[in-house]
Amino acid sequence: ELAFTLARFTEQHDALIKAGLSPEQVVQKTLFSVSVGTSYFMEIAKLRALRVLYNRWLTAHRPSLITHHSSLIH
Repeated sequence: ELAFTLARFTEQHDALIKAGLSPEQVVQKTLFSVSVGTSYFMEIAKLRALRVLYNRWLTAHRPSLITHHSSLIH
């Protein structure tokens, strides 16, 4: 689920950049929505893993935005 989420984000990010938005605009407006089940600790772990993976994505693709953006995952 997380791999699909980040792959889809990458596609959308690239499409928005090609459409003329700045990387800062795209990253500032990014919102991830993931399903959460009844396994409390597993779901917390999933959300924490998504935060780590997203920060790694930013580090690899947009390192200049790391200090300007803190990830909000709801």
